[in-house]
Amino acid sequence: RTVGIVYWISWIINILFILISFASIEGYDLRTYYNSDTLYLASLYKDLFTDHTGLSGWHLNAAPNFFPDMSLYFIINAIFEDFRTAYLVYSGIQYLIILALLNVLLKTIKQNVNVNYLTLVNLIFPVFLMVAFLSNYFIYTYYLFSHSFHTGMFINVLLALIFFFSYIRKKRKYALWLTAFITL
Repeated sequence: RTVGIVYWISWIINILFILISFASIEGYDLRTYYNSDTLYLASLYKDLFTDHTGLSGWHLNAAPNFFPDMSLYFIINAIFEDFRTAYLVYSGIQYLIILALLNVLLKTIKQNVNVNYLTLVNLIFPVFLMVAFLSNYFIYTYYLFSHSFHTGMFINVLLALIFFFSYIRKKRKYALWLTAFITL
């Protein structure tokens, strides 16, 4: 029972580290976080849903990250309206999704994984965030928080691995189909 409480405390610790990371961003790190490459989601949202100008004039990249980047950001921006707040919320949720998927992946690989191992993963993961405010070197944290810089692809890889190991374990074809679909 105590182990389960510590597991949930590890999630709270991650949320606190997300908040501390964002509270410590200033100067050059703000320019890194809100740069012209990452602002494309906000610009695209504005053109599609605020100004209703559509995709005219847009040249999307070959893999425009419809899932999870665009879909998740568009939902969050619809709720928060201010693109800066939406980006911060998006980054925090993206971080928590990665952590949750790592937990699910470990459970999928080893079905009866000890919760102590999951708690350990959850307690080690914030090291990527600690770099930002302990050494004033935001770039490692930025890679976990960034939008459209392959972090969404990393989420898709974690999902594909979960589906793949689920297929290996249970031999259900839908898991194999989901693996193929998510990697397209």
